[in-house]
Amino acid sequence: MSFNLSLNECLTPVKFHIFSFSLRPQNNLFLPRFQGTTLRGGFGYAFRRIVCVLKNHRTCKGCFLATSCPYFRIFESSLKGQGNYFDIKEIPRPFSFILPFSNKAIEYTQQDLFTIRLLLFGKAVQEFPYFFLSFQQLSETGIGKTRAKFTVEQVIEEYPQQAILFSKGKEELLSCSPAQPFVSSHSHNADIKKLRLEFLSPIRLKFQNKIISFPEFHHIVRSIAHRTSMLAYYWGEQSLDIDWKFYIQAAEKIKICSRDLEWVDLKRYSSRQKQSMFFGGFVGTILYEGDLAPFFPLIEIGSYLHIGKNTTFGLGKYSIKETE
Repeated sequence: MSFNLSLNECLTPVKFHIFSFSLRPQNNLFLPRFQGTTLRGGFGYAFRRIVCVLKNHRTCKGCFLATSCPYFRIFESSLKGQGNYFDIKEIPRPFSFILPFSNKAIEYTQQDLFTIRLLLFGKAVQEFPYFFLSFQQLSETGIGKTRAKFTVEQVIEEYPQQAILFSKGKEELLSCSPAQPFVSSHSHNADIKKLRLEFLSPIRLKFQNKIISFPEFHHIVRSIAHRTSMLAYYWGEQSLDIDWKFYIQAAEKIKICSRDLEWVDLKRYSSRQKQSMFFGGFVGTILYEGDLAPFFPLIEIGSYLHIGKNTTFGLGKYSIKETE
């Protein structure tokens, strides 16, 4: 396989920040096995309450302030009636919640701290103060079935630098660090023949309009390529200049050695669409074998950005378990 430019060089336009919010319940808080189904909807409403000028409008439809509204840009903006390179209907959301997934519901008490991590991509980091205020708003209205309230104890920037941005008792929210180009932690020249991935939250992928029950390596590469390209195009400073067809063809030669996967179904009620929505995906581990070194920067960046459907809920999270 011949690569003129490494993906490490080509992915430098990809810039993102990761933050962690340490929260303490004011009374017992019950969250489902996947917290994203509870958090995502409530957070969107909190964000809208913070920024919306026309409080009596129930939707953004017809609002003359929509194009300048942070909520609309991040949560509602679509491409209907517009030409777009990716043949999609909606601009990708530039954030993901990074949340734990377990086999049972979780109860937090007043003695517990629970952490919610947030990824913001590209230009969306400019809106971080609104995300912070939305957490503060949500802390007052409460989350979960019992509407449990909480306090924001601390906010930390985890990536690209480590810094405490906010602590309880202080009024000031410090600024984020400057964005930095993504650089893989792995040497481009290193030899990787085996790669094990662990899918930490349900991953839902489609190929040729069909849901995938287990992923070939090229399915993973296609998904990361699509997501990074869209995010860079709509939320970055420049588009990615990568011959994806070449990499996908090369990825089709990578084989599956073993897999230990299971399918998990999830359900949530969408108050906006007035109906229950079923979504889910596979979790577990899979081992790939082949000439994997050239793909490592892409696989690494996918482990940060999530892949597949419903990434704003926290779906599509995986980690690189090991390499050989």
